[in-house]
Amino acid sequence: FVPLGSRIKVTEWGKQRAAVLIDGRKMRLGVDYMRETLSIQSFFELVTTPVDPRPAIAALPEATRNAIRAARVLQGMTREQVLVSLGRPRPDLVPNLDAKEWRYDVPGDDEIFLLFADSGALAEIDGSRKARKLILYEGT
Repeated sequence: FVPLGSRIKVTEWGKQRAAVLIDGRKMRLGVDYMRETLSIQSFFELVTTPVDPRPAIAALPEATRNAIRAARVLQGMTREQVLVSLGRPRPDLVPNLDAKEWRYDVPGDDEIFLLFADSGALAEIDGSRKARKLILYEGT
């Protein structure tokens, strides 16, 4: 995972990978899915933002801030808050972020589905007990 609000500098573009500095650490990031239809530059546009999210997060309720820091979700979170917390779902699984259902793969060959209400708030978290435990924030 890349820590929230990290500065990312691309030092070299490849065909499906980019050499980057993330807060000064060398890493390689790339497209593992949709290689035939998504360039590395397009991938970066999907998963990064030019705006530092930390000031907006500081204004959120404490439980929401804590969930985001833990990379977890709470019912009632907005799509934007889920994006900040978990990152963007794989574009091949969720091509449109306005979709009512987002799917995330989770460790252990499992998956979780986040279902959004018409209002855009996270209404339901569907998946195995093990997957829900990895995603659902239970702290205060």
